[in-house]
Amino acid sequence: KRMMKQQAFFNRREKGDILVYTNYRNRGIPYLQYYFYNLLLTNNLRDLCDYKIIKEIVLNYVMQVRSCYFGFYNVNDDALPSYTEPHFHIGSVTAAMTNKNVIFNGQTVACYPQLSWHEIENLKIDKNNPWILFMKGVHRALWELWDEDYLIGGGWYHSPLDAAWAIRGSDIFEEMITEPDKVEKLIDWCADSIVEMEKIITEDSKIVNGFRGVLSTLVPDNAILINGDPIDLISKDFGKKFEIPDVNKVFRELGAGFYHHHSKGLHQVPIVSQIKNMHLHNIVNDYPNTPDLAETLINNKDIREEVIEASFISPIMIDGAHHNQLEKLIPILQEGRFVIDFICDSLEDANDCIKKIENINSLK
Repeated sequence: KRMMKQQAFFNRREKGDILVYTNYRNRGIPYLQYYFYNLLLTNNLRDLCDYKIIKEIVLNYVMQVRSCYFGFYNVNDDALPSYTEPHFHIGSVTAAMTNKNVIFNGQTVACYPQLSWHEIENLKIDKNNPWILFMKGVHRALWELWDEDYLIGGGWYHSPLDAAWAIRGSDIFEEMITEPDKVEKLIDWCADSIVEMEKIITEDSKIVNGFRGVLSTLVPDNAILINGDPIDLISKDFGKKFEIPDVNKVFRELGAGFYHHHSKGLHQVPIVSQIKNMHLHNIVNDYPNTPDLAETLINNKDIREEVIEASFISPIMIDGAHHNQLEKLIPILQEGRFVIDFICDSLEDANDCIKKIENINSLK
């Protein structure tokens, strides 16, 4: 039923169509990247790249996922179980692109190579990089253990600009002005590398069409998640020049994509909406030092109108509204095409969100 409803949502463009999730990030099913963190922290990555070892690890993970289904489906919203992406924090992607070491920090895997332009000239993707081999094995194992009971994601990647930022460091923002040709060349290489890595990571997997997912959401078979955080830090003109063209390139080459950024960048929504083949436009609430996402939509007429208009190009996911904002958000949701996740303090609050959205939803 949930699959059919999501398919219907993405197959039409009707005003007032809504998918509603409640606490989808905290429903018991572990995110693969966090489940694997201690394992990666305490072992040599090369030692984990043997496929027999990978499959045993993934089997234990999948068994834990399946043990959580009762609680997950006890909430009757539109979310699907899809935390099974072969992704180990964005730093692992930087390490795969540069063959540099990662830093384990809290629950995050980070990589800050800050390469010189001379070093950048010599970059190339190594298909035997341990991060690529590990992601490839995990993706294969997820499909081999699959029993039509969870969605499996493609990779989670930097946007090409975000990857360039990770590789070069924060100097790249000044160099957009002082050395734009070098920056554009690096961004273009990053776009090509993202496509190449995704093809390598998925090449051994026995993929079944129609079961790819990202953040509880059904996505096209070749879609990946792109982390576009730096667009929130630059002007609209720089977004058009340094972000949109190469994201277009990635989504065109792979077929589709899921684009993620933050509420700090609500001013960029009209620019992001220009991305071609964007299946879903995900905007995450920023805490605690930026304006609240839902409150901004409620109180800022100009931004609200831009977001509603953009939602008819690609639906927008409002990621992190609170149950107590529901009543004020309903008139906004009725004007566009939205996926919305509510943070709820109880099952009663979650059911209240689900019922009230159902009552006004154009999508039945």
